[in-house]
Amino acid sequence: MELKVTIDLDSFLKAFNAIPDIAKKEMTQEIAGVSRSIQNQARTVHRFKTKSGNLARSIWYTIRNKGLSAEIFLNESTAQYGKYVHDGTRAHTIRPQTRKYLYFVSGGNKVFAKKVNHPGINPDQFLYEAAQIKEPDFIIKMNTAVDRVIKLAGF
Repeated sequence: MELKVTIDLDSFLKAFNAIPDIAKKEMTQEIAGVSRSIQNQARTVHRFKTKSGNLARSIWYTIRNKGLSAEIFLNESTAQYGKYVHDGTRAHTIRPQTRKYLYFVSGGNKVFAKKVNHPGINPDQFLYEAAQIKEPDFIIKMNTAVDRVIKLAGF
């Protein structure tokens, strides 16, 4: 019994050398797509009430490491208070900084106070929740991308 294997070495080496470029392109596309998906999920999964929509619009993502990683974050220039809603705050006292009294409207009534004891804000970690919800989708998409890279490289 004789077994004969023929390999087109030039084609094999060309395909093998193309793997890094193909892999980077495929992975970058998938990472960007999943990042958009997490961003959209975070904009809908939150429990905070919104008046202006600024906090939801402050959920951004950026692609880093030459397209091989991403960061989903709260853009503080859009909503400076986002980190307090996301991470919560402890109970604290609010005092006037430049005036003698605080002034605010509560229940349609004008209120003046020397200080206010704020109970704090419960955390609404919508970024982490969105990432957790989209994690299975991310794994499937990355596995699919790896399979495409293998096929595109000719293996």
